[in-house]
Amino acid sequence: MPEMTARQAAVQALMRVNHEGGYSNLVLNETLKKAQLSQSDAAFASKLFYGALERRLTLDHIISSYSKKAGGKADPAVADILRMSLYQLLYLDSVPDSAAVNEAVKLTRQMKAASASGFVNAVLRSFIRDEKKIPTVRGNRLKRLEVQYSCPQWIIKTLLDSYGEQQTVALLEHSWSARRCMRGSIPPEQAHSIASSFAAAGCAGTAGGSIVRLPALKCNCLHRAAAGV
Repeated sequence: MPEMTARQAAVQALMRVNHEGGYSNLVLNETLKKAQLSQSDAAFASKLFYGALERRLTLDHIISSYSKKAGGKADPAVADILRMSLYQLLYLDSVPDSAAVNEAVKLTRQMKAASASGFVNAVLRSFIRDEKKIPTVRGNRLKRLEVQYSCPQWIIKTLLDSYGEQQTVALLEHSWSARRCMRGSIPPEQAHSIASSFAAAGCAGTAGGSIVRLPALKCNCLHRAAAGV
């Protein structure tokens, strides 16, 4: 019998990454092992976990638009319950809206944040009532791109300075359409040869470099790097 649900596992893992500085892959593996989930539930928990991390800037914009408490200022458990639930509402068509809301409210009790159940319910139902549209972004072009693509402004500015707006937008669009990315610890003496092998196979990569040095961004590394995962 599982010790926790897929959603609870995702939220617990998110809290360890967002508020304790844990490494996403290590945290998720440990959490799933402890949760003893079925294969399908583990896959669902993983999707929620990585989705909420990668879309965090967009999700926090939604939270701050419906509450005076921005994602980073809310109780850690409540903030991550909202991020995960909004991710389901906005990006997962397979999850009914009612299920996302009801499970979020239930999670507040499971995560010892029952006093916030009304707040969580109100934010999610307000978002649904507004047809699940991302609220208007008040700010300059950088801020709008940050929310649209869930990418930090400093990365966007670096890309704009290097490639111009048209290519930058194309790179940001492509980074969301190509979903495969690998990250690992490689011995220095092997790094360049391994990177060359990936390049020969058609996958962009860097050896000991910054993500903003990638001209192609053919993997979804941009958002994983931006989220610190």
